[in-house]
Amino acid sequence: MDVAEAARRLAGGEAIAFPTETVYGLGADATNPEAVAKIFALKGRPAEHPLIVHIGGAASIGEWAREVPPAALALAQRFWPGPLTMILKKSPRVPASVTGGQDSVGLRCPSHRLAQELLREFARIGSGAIAAPSANKFGHVSPTTAARLGLSVSSGALVTGVAPGSPAEQIGIGQNAVITAVNGTQIASSADLGPAIQNHKPGDRIQVTWVDQTGTHNGNATLIGGPAA
Repeated sequence: MDVAEAARRLAGGEAIAFPTETVYGLGADATNPEAVAKIFALKGRPAEHPLIVHIGGAASIGEWAREVPPAALALAQRFWPGPLTMILKKSPRVPASVTGGQDSVGLRCPSHRLAQELLREFARIGSGAIAAPSANKFGHVSPTTAARLGLSVSSGALVTGVAPGSPAEQIGIGQNAVITAVNGTQIASSADLGPAIQNHKPGDRIQVTWVDQTGTHNGNATLIGGPAA
C-alpha cells in the first residue's frame, strides 16, 4: 500500500500501521472519534489512556493546541521533526476520546520520511492529524520492524509499507528493552551509557545490542541525544 492509499484509508475512517523514527504507530484520523475507537479496540488499550497526535510541523501546532506558549513554539521549531512530544492544552478539534477525557493533548511531529509524506498527503485530503500509539497489543513490546508488528492485517490494521529491515531512520528500542552494549562496550547500568557515547554527537551512527522479551538484537542506530548534544 502506498502513501496516497494510506492517506485515503485514514480519511475514510480506517486504522493503519505506519513507521516513525522510533517505532511503528497504529494511526487513525485524530478528529474522527469512531476511527480513534478502532485504535483502542485493536490494541485492547484502556479508554482512559490518551493518544499522541502526530502533525506535520510547528506551523500547524495552533490548530491542535488552544494555548501555545512561546517556549513550546520555540521547541517545536528547534526539534521538530523529531522524537519530541509536547503536552499542551487541546483545541476543540481534538475529541475527548483521543485525550482520555483530559484537557491536554500530546503533540508530535515524526521525522521518518514515510510518516512525513503520509502527514502531508493526509493534510491535503483530510484533517492532517493522526492519533497513534505504538502498533502492538497493550502492554506488549513496541514494534521496531514490520515483521514485529503486534497487530496483523487480519486484525484490521493495514501497513503502509516500508523498505525491508528497518521501519525507521533511527532504531526504535521498545520501552521494555534493556541496552546491553554500545559500540562493543558492555552496559551493566545506566551509569555506563554516558561514557560509551561521550565521544559521539547527535546524528552519529553507533552499534547497539539490546535484549527484550523476544531475544537479543544487534543493530546500527542514529544517536539522537547524549553528552555531546
